[in-house]
Amino acid sequence: MGAGTTANGDSLDGALEFASRNETGPAGMTMLYDVSYRAWRTYGVTTQPWVVLFDANGEMIYSAPGRVDMSTVATALGV
Repeated sequence: MGAGTTANGDSLDGALEFASRNETGPAGMTMLYDVSYRAWRTYGVTTQPWVVLFDANGEMIYSAPGRVDMSTVATALGV
């Protein structure tokens, strides 16, 4: 899931354009536009970009600023 907010000048129109331009990622991820920053606060996100990964049980297993490559994802997931 991608979580857009008004941080860094984002807007709902900008988030929709980003999702359209990028086809919301290779897995067709869901985009969430959160004007309240609740998602950010819940997961400790303080800047963009930021990556949060969850395991199959919904437990957060990785959280860090910046982009992430697939080898980091594989390591976090233990595969």
